[in-house]
Amino acid sequence: MTNKPTESSKMIAHTWKFAEMKEILFLLLLISPSFIAINGAPVTKKMKFTPKELANRFTDLQTNC
Repeated sequence: MTNKPTESSKMIAHTWKFAEMKEILFLLLLISPSFIAINGAPVTKKMKFTPKELANRFTDLQTNC
């Protein structure tokens, strides 16, 4: 005796997968604006040192060790 899935059980499984996919897509739709806002936000924090000063400090630390 083999347990082959019936047509109705296939439809239930397909509906469940489709509902789960809609749920995942809805969550992504809710989350994506926050990622866009974070990535597109202007950088307002001022650097304490210029990149050149920072590089000089790093090389000074290496030579003093």
